[in-house]
Amino acid sequence: MSIVSLFCEIDDFFLKYEVSYICEHCLPREVGSEPRGRPRQPHPSEVMTLLIAFHQSNYRTFKHFYLKHVCVYWRAEFPHLVSYTRFDTPAGLR
Repeated sequence: MSIVSLFCEIDDFFLKYEVSYICEHCLPREVGSEPRGRPRQPHPSEVMTLLIAFHQSNYRTFKHFYLKHVCVYWRAEFPHLVSYTRFDTPAGLR
């Protein structure tokens, strides 16, 4: 399975999950509370895609996988990558 098709499957799942979870468990956003600028952490579907790809790879640590494979070879597939020190799994995925 290619990284693009894996991401599409995971992203479709998260879109359905977010709609049902936000409607049931979250308060509505205020009008002027939209975040500005670049996202500070990747979307949960990007995180899950990278975690699944890491487990299918031969790398021993996620740090080496992220720095030596994702940042080098998959920069085009993930144009808004954050640095490794900013990469943190969102609270919903811990």
